[in-house]
Amino acid sequence: MLADNWGWGAGPESFKGLYPWYQTAGFTADHAHQWYLQFWLEYGLLSLIVFGRFIKKIMVKSVQEPYNQAILILIAAFLTFGLVESWSEHLFLGGYFWLLVGILISLQMEETVYG
Repeated sequence: MLADNWGWGAGPESFKGLYPWYQTAGFTADHAHQWYLQFWLEYGLLSLIVFGRFIKKIMVKSVQEPYNQAILILIAAFLTFGLVESWSEHLFLGGYFWLLVGILISLQMEETVYG
């Protein structure tokens, strides 16, 4: 599937529609079991690169602040877990990831405005 849709992706939530065309007989899956591969398939390589640069930027910018360490560790845990499972399929877990990213960004904005 990636070979056919590597550049721009196949579109959001497209895995379930595309998988039957590529599946091996007798095996089914509701989602890719690696978050990065599913993101790449659905949104394309360019989006995956932009996402990686965005996360890197906010994490590098926050690493010097001691009170951001716990949030950084949790975000890193989500990103590491994404290597073995697609946490975005579970709205509860995906929501927590973006909540943590939002808190980290708001802490950075606070430093800019008040610091």
